This record gives sequence, C-alpha cells and structure tokens, in this order.
Amino acid sequence: MPRILCVALPDDRPCTGGALDYVVSLDGRTPERHGSAPLAALPAAERLTLVVPASMLSWHQVSLPPVASSRLPGVLAGLLEDRLLDDTGALAFAMGPQANADGTRTVSVCNRAWLRAALDSFEQLGRPVTRVVPQVWPAGDDAAQRRLLAVGTPDATVLILVEREAVLCGALELGQAWQNVEGSDFAALPLSAHTAVAAVAERVLQRAATVVELPAQLLHSGQSPWELAQFDLAISRRSRIARRWSQGLRQLWKDCLLYTSPSPR
Repeated sequence: MPRILCVALPDDRPCTGGALDYVVSLDGRTPERHGSAPLAALPAAERLTLVVPASMLSWHQVSLPPVASSRLPGVLAGLLEDRLLDDTGALAFAMGPQANADGTRTVSVCNRAWLRAALDSFEQLGRPVTRVVPQVWPAGDDAAQRRLLAVGTPDATVLILVEREAVLCGALELGQAWQNVEGSDFAALPLSAHTAVAAVAERVLQRAATVVELPAQLLHSGQSPWELAQFDLAISRRSRIARRWSQGLRQLWKDCLLYTSPSPR
C-alpha cells in the first residue's frame, strides 16, 4: 500500500523558508507519523498531497455557458473579472468536482505565482506532487458540513466559516460580530479548533469547541474531492513531462544565445 504524505503549505512565506507541518498515512485516514520539517527533510512517500490554507483561497459561483474545456480558463476569467481585486492573469482557477443543484459551478481562486512556486519547490527536489487540495471547501448541498474551524496560533488565531457556497476567513474576534448578525444561525454551527488554539477560541466565542488534532485535519483535507491544480497547473504525469520539456527547451535556447553571442572586443 503506497504511503501518503500530506503537507500543509504556509501562507506567509515560501515553502523553502522553514519547517512545514506534515502527516504520513498508509490509508489516508489514520496518521502513521507526523511532525514539522524543512522541505528537503520531509519523509519519503509514494503520494504527495499539498494542502492549501483557507486564507489563500476565495470561492465563487458561476453559470457556465457551453464551452470547450480548452477555453475554460479564459471564460472563467471573464465571468469573475468584476468580482476579483487582482488581475485575472495573476490568478489560478479550479472548477468544483460537480455542478451544484441549481446548475451553477463553484470555482476556487488562488494566487498563481504562489501556487506555481510551491509546486516547483517540490519538483526541483525530485518530489513530484500528486494532488493539491484545499484545507476546507464549501459545504455545497450538504448542510451538515457547514461549520466553524479555529486554526493558527494563540497570538494569531484565524476563524474559518464554512458556508454552503463559500469559505470565509477572519480574525477570531470577527466571530463575535458574525454571531450578532440578525437572522444568522452562526451560534448553531458546530465549532472545531486545532489543539493550539482551542482554549482561546472557547474564551473569545464563549462556547465549547471540539478539539481537532492537526494530523487529523490534514488527512481530512487530503480526502477532499477538490483538485486545485488545474488547466496549465495540472500535475498529471503527462503535464509534468510537458513542463520539463518546456523548461529544458527554454534553457537550451538561453544557452544557445549565450554561446553565439559575439565576444566583447
């Protein structure tokens, strides 16, 4: 049975900038070992899943016209252009695994350069990525999946609100404002918290929290039906080979230009 390594990507620095939280599992559900290590010292595994933090993603609903798959990135950019602060060319889009009950599709949006750099960091060490998944994802038509999750550190705790069509992130203190919104069922949503922030989450929100160990959270993320590396970021074996050929040809072209450039007199 192939070992699965799930790695939490950092949202505030490159992958090569320090230790990364990880968990290793044989079945994708039960932790075998876990810890933190620099990228180059991560345990060996046959399958590698990268987990994108909720703070790096935004979620949107679109109604797609009939269109060829090759044109989807451009169509999505056009549909979402007015809803996004960044230029669409700087963003990576990913389609949900299936249509919603009303026929719309959920689309995730992530910074392209950030995700590309993460994939390249592992690729350059001979650790090709198998999947890229979100830390959490919209509940969709399963109302039971709507929930709250507190993550981070005691000094910088982030509250994640999983809704039907989106995932919202904010400082823990925002939870107090959310639960005071008239007509909101915020107070009825189950609250979970990573071990490090469970106490502070309970104190600020004045409610009990179910403690979730980070390794269990990573493995749950690894079961996501979402794949965030799509279109030109796709990580199938064929795509990886094509990227390597492209990179190799670009380097060969640079070498040829350098070789044929006239020497200074």
